[in-house]
Amino acid sequence: MLGMQARAGSTDVAINGRVEIAPQPPAVRRLSATNWSNTFRIVMSIMRLASIVLVGYWALIFFGTHLPKASMPSLNASDKVYHCGAFIGLSFLLCWAIPSSRFSLGKILIIAALVALLYAVLDEWTQQFIPGRTCDIWDVAADAVGVAIGLTTYCIARRIVRHNKFAQRFLAAGI
Repeated sequence: MLGMQARAGSTDVAINGRVEIAPQPPAVRRLSATNWSNTFRIVMSIMRLASIVLVGYWALIFFGTHLPKASMPSLNASDKVYHCGAFIGLSFLLCWAIPSSRFSLGKILIIAALVALLYAVLDEWTQQFIPGRTCDIWDVAADAVGVAIGLTTYCIARRIVRHNKFAQRFLAAGI
């Protein structure tokens, strides 16, 4: 047809020996195998990153709480503050590492809370076998407060990411 130029990606259709340009639908992102594989790859890389960070952080907590008292630096704040802070991070990272594509938010929070609290109890119990360390129920209580704050922080961060267009584009780009 006169006056029309072919656009990139348009298909030409031969009708009665004439070549016409087929109309293009509005730009719609089709879910192809390539898009799914890219999305899967991004999700898996985020989960791997979360798992690596979680394992490293958990190792730091374990080694930090199992050093003999004599080798520990003196702390300026109450050890309850450190317990709470450590378990804020642990519970947040546990939530992040659990795949949200397989579990609902409620299940993620329950799993993370149970794992973190079970570890808190186990960690305190094993400290009684370390020279200069003791098993203290108030440390477990501080850990539980940290778990609650960490889970709340995860819920807030998740809501921000899911409702923020910039954050969605940032994650979709695989950055």
